[in-house]
Order: sequence, then C-alpha cells, then structure tokens
Amino acid sequence: MVMKNKSSNIIAFHYETYSEDSNLEKQIKNVLSSILEQFGCGILVMPIFTCLSEMLGNAIRANFKNIYFENYTPKNNAMDLIPYNVALQLFKMEFAANTGTFHSIARERSIKASIIMSIEKNILNIEVTNPMPLSDIEKNNINRKIEDSRKINNLNQYFREIADDPKREGAGLGIIFITMMLRSLGLPDDSLKIEIKNGKTVAEIAVPLTKTTVENYNRNLKEKNDF
Repeated sequence: MVMKNKSSNIIAFHYETYSEDSNLEKQIKNVLSSILEQFGCGILVMPIFTCLSEMLGNAIRANFKNIYFENYTPKNNAMDLIPYNVALQLFKMEFAANTGTFHSIARERSIKASIIMSIEKNILNIEVTNPMPLSDIEKNNINRKIEDSRKINNLNQYFREIADDPKREGAGLGIIFITMMLRSLGLPDDSLKIEIKNGKTVAEIAVPLTKTTVENYNRNLKEKNDF
C-alpha cells in the first residue's frame, strides 16, 4: 500500500504480514531498490534491506513468542516455575518444528508485523511494528545486545568474545547485523531505536540518502576487501 501525505510531502509504503513471506520480501526489496535508485543510492540496497529484513524477522518471531508464551502459561503460572531462558529454548524448538502452526494462530488472531518505509526530503525512515509491548526481560536483553554490538568490529570478534557468554540470551545476531550494517553507512550505533509506543513494540532506523552515505559505504567496503 502506498500512502502520500500532501501537506508534508511524505510518501510512505505500508506492508503487513503474519509470517516470513519470500514474495512480500521480494516486493519490498524491489520498492526499496526503486527508491534508492531515484536518490542515486542504488548500492545501498544490500545493507538497508538486510536491516529491514532482520527487523521484520525479529518482529515476526516476537509475535510467535508471545503466542507461545500465552499458550504455555496456564493459570498455574508455569513461567514462575521455569526460568525464562529455559522457556525461550523450548519456544525455539517448538518454532523450528511447527512454524506453520504459529502462522495459522497469528492469522486467526490477526497478529501482524507492520512495515512502513517513508521518504521525507532525503531521509529514508523504516519502521517495523509488532502489536505487543516488550517485557522488562526483553528490554534488558535488547539493551545488552546493543551494548555488545558497540564493543565489536566484526562478527568473528562477536562469536569469539561474546556469543558463548552464558549470561547472554542467544546469539542476538539480528541486532548485531543491523548495527554493523548501519555502521557501514557511517551512522552512529544508536541509529537503531527499539521502543514501546501506544502499547506496541516499534523498531526504527533513519538513513540519509546522500552522497556522504554512499561514500561511507564504499569506503567501508574497500577497507574490508583490502583487509
């Protein structure tokens, strides 16, 4: 869906999905490519689409996790009896084995992830929303992952120094990928924002579609290749 705010001259593209959908992702990537080409930033498709794809995947998994925990926590407060990290591992196994079931429940309950890409002047804003707010545990885990991303220069360092830390929840690769892609564009580490708005979880990034952003990315590519 395309939306245009005539008063502010903002063009926005809005998509919704219950689960990962390769056809939808292809459609979004094509629209993103067209936008970037118009601004002379076609080379930025890969890093920006990687960010969008990871943000969307995180939102979908968060929806599925909420479905699982709701079904998993009967009136006897089972979550009080089983540590969160153990319950999370149970969810991951259930998700891997029964993805279709989660999709069906999400569709039945109209639990969607929402993506909005909007362009204002030369700024591309991407907002991905899922309808449930973060829990305190999830907020703390996300904050730790963002802090982890600030300590590393590449994925090898992450796996060597952080990923096996027993105090960390999983690998957290989604947030690591996003922050590293944004860094390759010359954007600060706090460019990824994950907040609760109107009872929903919203992840946002803003990318200037400028010559400077393209130059930063090209420079980082060259440095990586030279290394």
